[in-house]
Amino acid sequence: MADDPRITVTEIAGRRRASSGARFEPAVGYSRAVRSGPFITVSGTVGLNADGSYPATIGEQARRALAIIRPATSMVEVSKLVDGALIEIEADAIVA
Repeated sequence: MADDPRITVTEIAGRRRASSGARFEPAVGYSRAVRSGPFITVSGTVGLNADGSYPATIGEQARRALAIIRPATSMVEVSKLVDGALIEIEADAIVA
């Protein structure tokens, strides 16, 4: 898809770290995903569109979050999700 993020991967201290250039990455200092050995940490993906807007419904946000899931952080406020998000999805994986 044209609005999917471009992912770059770097290796630091034996860990592969993925970056998409999202505005939150440099602001809070995290990687979109981290792989260390067979473990991949993917957490806290909100359904943000490429233009920086959020889809109107929780279902649309969930579909978008699952389409772009990459990060390795969670950004949650006390009373709500960050920046107007309605849903945030976290995931972990083991590469066999």
